[in-house]
Amino acid sequence: MDAATKDVTTRSLSLVDEFVLMLFSESTGYFHQVPGWNMNCAIVGAVLAELSLLSRIDTDMKSLHLLDPTETGDPALDPILQEIAASQESRDTQFWVERLVAHAESVISVT
Repeated sequence: MDAATKDVTTRSLSLVDEFVLMLFSESTGYFHQVPGWNMNCAIVGAVLAELSLLSRIDTDMKSLHLLDPTETGDPALDPILQEIAASQESRDTQFWVERLVAHAESVISVT
């Protein structure tokens, strides 16, 4: 570390951040053309994967399980985590992807 970098802090990108960046085209300034439903499902999948990496949820072949409802501090993740935590029933991952797909645009806007 030298004088130019001693006060610099770094933050690693989340899986969601990296996924959204992969969709962005530097040459056009727009997102790559991906059919809306497919892109939205993929974004929700990235959020669920990130929540799993943070040990907030876990999945098996039959259901998605809430492990820790504590907020992450990430505005892209917390609304989805709150919705899962509010559920009274155990549901499978497909149910959650289809239900949470409405959050995809807000995930992009805060990423």
